[in-house]
Amino acid sequence: SHFCSKCAAGKFSKAGAATSEATCQVCPAGTWSSNGATSCTSCTAGRFNAFPNKGAVAFCLECAKGTYAAGSGATECASCGKGQYQTAKAASGCTKCGSGTSSTTVGSFLAADCADCNKGHYQPDEGQDACIMCAKGTYENNRGSDKCTDCAAGRFNMFQAQTSVVAC
Repeated sequence: SHFCSKCAAGKFSKAGAATSEATCQVCPAGTWSSNGATSCTSCTAGRFNAFPNKGAVAFCLECAKGTYAAGSGATECASCGKGQYQTAKAASGCTKCGSGTSSTTVGSFLAADCADCNKGHYQPDEGQDACIMCAKGTYENNRGSDKCTDCAAGRFNMFQAQTSVVAC
């Protein structure tokens, strides 16, 4: 008996009137297909597949906490950079540390890795890996600040990173 065979799961073919299994092409890493497919399906954002020729969506694995896959069809997950974290699995991005904080941790999965700037330091921007020393003529007596306080008119200080108005 003669019948048409399907391409195996993990492979696909767009060819019509094909006469050989040789027309079945392997789905690349980052994708999968069921048997008889005419195209490969990409893993969704937040998931990845490092190997070709996979025959089910279950092969699209979740990115771990602290990592992400921004787009579909990922072959690996990227680590969240310094100044960022991701507490969830299967994420498509990372969360920036807030102003007044910084983090030097790569691949962080804890918001607590965003440490408050020390007294005498500040950070006005989100997603940063360091805090900035308060300039001469300023001070900051609180942790986690996004700015420093100017010395009052008629007063000065000659040193960076001052932590009290007494320095003025």
